[in-house]
Amino acid sequence: MRRAFTLMEMLISIFILSLVLAYLYESIDSLKFTNNFYEEKSKKLKQFQKMALVLKNDLFMAKDIKFLDKDSKDYTILKIDHTRNSLYDISAPCVVWFVLKKEDTLVRFESAKDIKFPPPYDDIQKIHKDIVAKECKTFKLYRSSDKKSILAYIKIGSSKPIVFETSIY
Repeated sequence: MRRAFTLMEMLISIFILSLVLAYLYESIDSLKFTNNFYEEKSKKLKQFQKMALVLKNDLFMAKDIKFLDKDSKDYTILKIDHTRNSLYDISAPCVVWFVLKKEDTLVRFESAKDIKFPPPYDDIQKIHKDIVAKECKTFKLYRSSDKKSILAYIKIGSSKPIVFETSIY
């Protein structure tokens, strides 16, 4: 009766074990890549949802809405006077949404006082500035003919455009 493995049996078992480990390593690596990919997509989706919610609330709770720079093909400057939506607990703030064209950055200004556009240097310190999204290719808003709703079209980076409609007073 034999009590030990032969050298050939040991080599074959090590070879099979190495094949199994290589397959497991590739599977785990693929799983990590997929996990990172979907985590990044999830972060972008949450950012888009937050941005859309703030914009919808700004528009829905606004007393007066103005579109400036209507000649631009890709960008609308949105000025909202006396909205009830404030991120900084300001009573009836003035809010301006626009894109910094050099950096393709969508920003939101909020201030207790009226925001002149572009804001003078003295007013910059009194204005809250939020960077909403980077790589903003298009930020266009369209008012319906009955002036009761606004359609927003926002394209950020290479992702699909965000399009939504919101009612206004």
